[in-house]
Amino acid sequence: MGKGVPGGMKDRTEALRLFLGAAEKGYPQALLRMGHIYAGNRAHTWGLLRDKKKACEYFAIATEKGARIAFYQMALSYLGEYEIYQEEDWNDDSNDGHSNKSDAKDRRACYEGVAWDEAKGRQYMLRASEMGYEEADVWLEDNTQETNIYD
Repeated sequence: MGKGVPGGMKDRTEALRLFLGAAEKGYPQALLRMGHIYAGNRAHTWGLLRDKKKACEYFAIATEKGARIAFYQMALSYLGEYEIYQEEDWNDDSNDGHSNKSDAKDRRACYEGVAWDEAKGRQYMLRASEMGYEEADVWLEDNTQETNIYD
């Protein structure tokens, strides 16, 4: 198995070629992975330069394809709270290529690739929540102020 290459591929060049080809055909998982590659601290290990704007472009296309995690990531991008999960955490396809490991976060972000927009961010977050993405539910719960009518 190739270390750090999703699916255990040994050759990152071949993996990148396959991801790009699948992303060009509109496959949501490939769009997400390309977004993660461009946004991550290890883009150089794939022979690419880190490009947060390009990462956001991939995530935006993935939202058009209905990828729930893409809605969450676009939300965080617009809200300036983007989380990047490293390639090593992608091997579990049951979670849309997203890991819950808190130590794999990089909060520097894709938000530099989009203008901060709280309204858009909340819209994307609500959509991710409606699609059943639990981390969106947690974010909404943590970031929604309830008005106490008894105060």
